[in-house]
Amino acid sequence: MLRFLLVLAITAPALAQDAPTTVDPTVRTSGTVSSDSIENEVVLTYDGFGVPTVVAKSRADAYFAEGFLHAQNRFTQMDLIRRFAAGELCELVGASAYDQDVEMRSLRLRSVARACVEGFDETERLLMKRYVDGVNAGLTDLQVPPPEYAILRVSPEAWEMEDTILVMLAYSVMLDRTGAMEIRDAAMFESLPAEVRDFLYSPLSRFDAPIPGLEARKPSIPRIPDRNVISLRELPEQPPVIEYRYDMGDDDDDGGPGGEGDSDEPKTPAEPSEEQSQSDGDRRLDSERTTPGSNNWGVSGRLTHDGRAILASDPHLQLTLPGAWYRIRLEWPDQLLVGLSLAGTPGVIMGTNGHVAWGFTNLTGDLQDLIIIETDPEDEGRYRTADGWEPFGEVVETIEIAGMEPRELRLKTTRWGVVNAAYQDARGETRMAVREWAALHPEHVDLNVLAIEEARTVEEGLDALATWTGPPQNAVVVDSAGAVGYTITGFLPNRGRKDGRGPYGLWDGTPSWTTRAQLDRPRLSGEEVDYVFTANNRTLDQRIARKLGYAWGHPGRARRIADVLATTNDTDERAMLELQRDTTTVALEPWKRLVLNAIPADETDEELAAAREALLTWNSRAETDQVGITLLDEIRTSCLEELSESVADWAGTQGLGLFDEAYIHEEPYLRVIEDEAPNWLPPGDAEDWQDWMRMHVRRAIENGGLRPWGERNQITLSSSFVDSAPARSMLEIRTGPQSGYWNAPKVLAPGFGASAQLVVSPSHLEDAILLTPGGQSGNPLSPHFRNLNDSWIAGEPMPLLPGSTVATFSLMPGSDAAAPAN
Repeated sequence: MLRFLLVLAITAPALAQDAPTTVDPTVRTSGTVSSDSIENEVVLTYDGFGVPTVVAKSRADAYFAEGFLHAQNRFTQMDLIRRFAAGELCELVGASAYDQDVEMRSLRLRSVARACVEGFDETERLLMKRYVDGVNAGLTDLQVPPPEYAILRVSPEAWEMEDTILVMLAYSVMLDRTGAMEIRDAAMFESLPAEVRDFLYSPLSRFDAPIPGLEARKPSIPRIPDRNVISLRELPEQPPVIEYRYDMGDDDDDGGPGGEGDSDEPKTPAEPSEEQSQSDGDRRLDSERTTPGSNNWGVSGRLTHDGRAILASDPHLQLTLPGAWYRIRLEWPDQLLVGLSLAGTPGVIMGTNGHVAWGFTNLTGDLQDLIIIETDPEDEGRYRTADGWEPFGEVVETIEIAGMEPRELRLKTTRWGVVNAAYQDARGETRMAVREWAALHPEHVDLNVLAIEEARTVEEGLDALATWTGPPQNAVVVDSAGAVGYTITGFLPNRGRKDGRGPYGLWDGTPSWTTRAQLDRPRLSGEEVDYVFTANNRTLDQRIARKLGYAWGHPGRARRIADVLATTNDTDERAMLELQRDTTTVALEPWKRLVLNAIPADETDEELAAAREALLTWNSRAETDQVGITLLDEIRTSCLEELSESVADWAGTQGLGLFDEAYIHEEPYLRVIEDEAPNWLPPGDAEDWQDWMRMHVRRAIENGGLRPWGERNQITLSSSFVDSAPARSMLEIRTGPQSGYWNAPKVLAPGFGASAQLVVSPSHLEDAILLTPGGQSGNPLSPHFRNLNDSWIAGEPMPLLPGSTVATFSLMPGSDAAAPAN
């Protein structure tokens, strides 16, 4: 701690220097470092914002230099991510992370990472080793370890190849939450009548915006179930007949996500439960707002002012200090890479090589399944298989805890993997399950995303990305010839006749989907393609999309982007940045109509009249001075919570079983309210739907719904160590009121938002734009810890290319040693 405070005292004057000529005293900025791990001299330069350029003679040497830079600027971030994935945070921060470690350790991702490294071919091993050697060289060269280690009184540990794989797996965990959704949804599938379940679970929406050319026909939204099936205020004379099936039953007859052929035989109904569900609407809506998402799109040369194709990509992640991305430029003979890297992994993840540019959004498909484990009622040490009852295996994991004795974690194993999940069925009984997921299989984790670095055309870029089996992403590629294309990357599960929306067993001998051939990969390119776009929405025809899942993000963002692109011509990079920062909230327009319909123009109630006026004067944007956005956000949340809770309560009163109210799409409930379906009116004092809506307007007003949006949308970026630091203000940035909304193109909300805004034409890099929050350094003592943040908040275009050089140093071949900095 004393060392931390001493360094702070020495460097404090630099913290206020945000000018783009600042040299960072916390990292190497001059002199030379020698290493046996490189073959030729590598020259590294920093611009005034701490953005580096690497000039090397080979890709391997460039990756060494990138590892060096990552360690110097972001090692604490890298360390936390690898420990998160491996379930080893307790070893660093103590018992406070124990529950998190137990959850992650049950996935045994370090074992997956080690197996993945063992499977590397010679080229992969060389590139990975060079990167890892660079990380350790950069860590060793630091004059003082990152200050967090002084706070924790520990020394940073060296980097290994498997740690880089763990970083990749950590992002797989963060980008794919379908396993947790299925745990939450399992009992609902057993409880609700099929017609009700399929109506509520349908992902179809009036705002759907598939990519032009990828939807063959407009799908039909399921009809509203009538009072013969459900009535939230009345008990039916005879409970409805429940058919337990796990498919939508449409004319494709393909089963569920990834399914083929007819659906399975109906399931046996569960015994009624005496318990009544306790819903958690706040959790559902919070999950809706903070699911990692993104926007990306590409326009061809036919829509720009001079024939250039433009890529726009703004990934959405949790807002932290430092941010998720590290800006970098890499050069070696005949190769240029510039864009966004992830600390802990080599290469450029999103950016350009001067020939093509590429960006991603999360697919949000159904990528995890729960495999039910049925235990022998006469012997709990055995589980059911196609070959009869088989004894569980066991693995023991040791969790090291700073300042305490280690603890053992004993895990049951099956032929399908480790038992690492539990859920409640409709009886309220806990069931054990194995999580089936591509990330748990070493053969589905690779470095092939780096292949796009060598692509020269859209077609080559799409070919390269099709070989990557990482977390599935919507990929948009543009090239210097003015073309644009789209595909889906990653491992796409093929479940055969199984439907992954609910848990299922494999004891009948059905093979797991990881043993099957993948589904065909959607792809769109060619001269006729003017633009493509994605925003975690359903991008494909429903008959194809349903094989990939049902958990698509709300399509409101995609609809706004689609509407703008459909009328775009003669555009440029500045206009595309403007669309990234567009705060228009088209998805709230139906709610506005509902409220105005419930409050007449001659309303005498002062509060209701004020609400009506706020909506009439609202500009449909999530801007800081607007009241209408605050009011509608409150009303929408309140309405959806009550409706979903009422359905769960109704199921309990009908003896249909216990289920915890789950994430349900907005569209079905909107239709119920708009159609004023009498059997869906929730119990209570409201006489009709108009009265019910007025009640929710009053409730929204009580919750501050008539305040300007800026009072609610206050943004703070914080380090993971903010609560442990001697000076809290060093480790956080309070930006104050900000525009933006979770379902507008500009996503910016407390703790969550655009982690970067990239706009680039590969043929005109001088016009490319890149905005990132925070700064390049993860060290709070660095002048580059926060000096990019003002431009990110204001949307002031910053160049993608690094600026003028303010510092230079070299990496030299030879025995590992460092020459003193000047």
